[in-house]
This record gives sequence, C-alpha cells and structure tokens, in this order.
Amino acid sequence: MIPRATILYEDSRIGVKFPLHHLVLRMVKDEFNGETYRLLRAVKDNPKSGIDKLLGDVRQTRLIAGRGMLFVLADRDHVVEHINRHCAPARALSAAAGTGEIERALKAWSDAPEKLGVFLLEPNVEGIIDDVARCAPDRWRAEVSSARQKDRIARDFVFDQVARATEVEVRRCLLRSQPGLAALAKALGGFLQPEVLASDVG
Repeated sequence: MIPRATILYEDSRIGVKFPLHHLVLRMVKDEFNGETYRLLRAVKDNPKSGIDKLLGDVRQTRLIAGRGMLFVLADRDHVVEHINRHCAPARALSAAAGTGEIERALKAWSDAPEKLGVFLLEPNVEGIIDDVARCAPDRWRAEVSSARQKDRIARDFVFDQVARATEVEVRRCLLRSQPGLAALAKALGGFLQPEVLASDVG
C-alpha cells in the first residue's frame, strides 16, 4: 500500500522505531475502528531534526504528500519566531499568535496548502511527558522522571508504553490536555475513512 498520509514531526528519530508516531496512530485506532498494520502502512512518519528542517519540508508539501495529505506536528513554543524568520509571512506573527494564524502562515508558505494540515503540541513534545505524569501518576515513574530531564531514550520508552497501554483512558486524558494531538487524530481518522478504517466510529 502506498502511504496515503505523511506526518512531519519536529522531533528526530533516535532508533529504528519512532514511538511518538505509534502513539499518534494508537490514538486514531482508539477513536476509529481500524487495524494497526493498516494504519502503519497508510501513514508514513517523517521525523525531522528541528523546526527549520520541518519548515523547509512544508515548502515542498506537494512532493512529500504525493497523492495524499501532509500533516505537521510541531512544538508551539518556538514555532512563531521560526516562521517569522524563515517563512516570510506577509505580516509578522505575534508571539501570542493562535493556532489558526500559525496554520494560515504555514499554508501560505506551502506550495500545496490544500494538502497541508497543521497541529501544535502544548507547549512542546516534553509537554506530553508532563501530561503522562498527570494522567498516569502511578505508571512509569522512573522513566517519566528521566524523560523530564530530556533523556530521549526514556521519553521514547514512555511514548511506547502509553501507546501499548490497554487502558484507553490514559490516551484520552492526553488528548484532553493536548488539543493539537486530538485534532491530528481526528483529522487522520476522517481522512483515512472509509478505505483504511472501518466506517463505524469506536
């Protein structure tokens, strides 16, 4: 199966797997009837090494998306300053720019805005770890503590464990804390139906 969607991640890959991507796909699976192997084949992960490389790829949306869609998951905390520096918006964004303004600026920068979806983490990928600590306070304590100290291996371990957890409420708690993740999961599920996912919502 040719991937129908690609997700650009600001975060980089440090091993063979990219657990944040698997977590996103598990969130899609939670909310829509689907099979993991189909999701993995339908949605390609494209981790970048920083926001500037991600913005460079947004400029080439048409090439990267192909016949499908390109979704972007970026950290909110520094995205505005990088957009102002690299994307030459018609009017500089303010530091307090909302998601809609950021999305419009990136679509204006893209060569195929109709193929682009933009989603933001609050305030960044480390924010998900803070939310895990709140949503599952008795789970993975040592790894969560190390991840909060920017231990990338520990962070990937936590993302992997949350993706594998049988308790769907842990992930749903994260979605309530991370509206960008929730919107991405909903957008992916809607885009992939009915060819990849079953037509019934789970």
